[in-house]
Amino acid sequence: MPPSLFGIQHSNRDFTKTDGWSKNNFNSAFPTSLCCYMASQHIQPVYLIMDENGVLHHTKIDVTALFNHSPFSDSVYYAFESIYSPYQTLVIGDLPRIDLVIMDRTTGITKRGLEIKLTALPDNSTAHLSDAEYGCELVIRPDTIVYLALSVANLFKNNPEELENYLPIQGLKSINWSNPIQLLEILPVFIMLFKSLMSNYTSEQIPLIMQPIWKTQGKRLILDDNAFDIFVWSNFAVTQLFFYSFNANSKTINRQIRAIIWLMRMLYDFVTGGKIDYARIIDALSLSTKNDKAFSASGRITHRFMTCPELTNPRIKKDAIRHIILGDGQKLLSPERRLDAVIMSMSELFED
Repeated sequence: MPPSLFGIQHSNRDFTKTDGWSKNNFNSAFPTSLCCYMASQHIQPVYLIMDENGVLHHTKIDVTALFNHSPFSDSVYYAFESIYSPYQTLVIGDLPRIDLVIMDRTTGITKRGLEIKLTALPDNSTAHLSDAEYGCELVIRPDTIVYLALSVANLFKNNPEELENYLPIQGLKSINWSNPIQLLEILPVFIMLFKSLMSNYTSEQIPLIMQPIWKTQGKRLILDDNAFDIFVWSNFAVTQLFFYSFNANSKTINRQIRAIIWLMRMLYDFVTGGKIDYARIIDALSLSTKNDKAFSASGRITHRFMTCPELTNPRIKKDAIRHIILGDGQKLLSPERRLDAVIMSMSELFED
């Protein structure tokens, strides 16, 4: 049997070759395969959504609903590092790439675009704590904020004037976007209105980030017996990762607050011009901070949103890895990242 990953039959990557197992490729392909494996075991990922009261809520999501396509269909196609073409008409220029685009290869219809964040449990900030307090660091790219804004704009593509009800339009018309004081003054109104939007459109939220976790024995690079699980953040739930850091007394613009500003400007430009020039916005509103990432949230922060039995005891056992990585694919890994190295060091998991 040639090297392969469970469930991935048709994709733009060749897993029979070493290149298919490079560090960047593995970080999106393995989670996709893990998701397919969970579906085969009738295990649903944990889904983080916002409820109508503006509270982050945990539920479960079927993998078919997550992919917007059955993972068991021969027509499913996994396009890694591709553009989510349904949003093309909403932007100026080309769309940024997203980690996974799911398509129907018989019809050519694009079904879902997902960011993938393969995260270790625990991270450095929580490794000294008890299992029940472990958390994962989550690094958010600027492109994730772009796709968040586009997912909201897409709700109003046929009636952008309706989105005006959820933006402080008059204030934004006169604001100096390079003035931190003015930006900080208007953000409380924007956040209040955006929370109202989320409450009124809860049924329209969609999956945006797929976050597989892999658990080790504390700081030891050894997989825990309860090794893997998957969390999914809806586009609305993602906002909680940066809304939490803002309060009315904020005096400076950190990365999380800058992400709010990016979101606000992108939606404002969509309302006033019908398209989002995301590259210009990110470049112009760097606000004295590098744009290499939007922001990161340590395990101490993500724990407050993710805490649940599945975080403490992931549902996929470490032994299941032999059913996910197939055909001795582990021998093609390049141990440049932590999970790659752990898998290669635990060859006994692949022995019969």
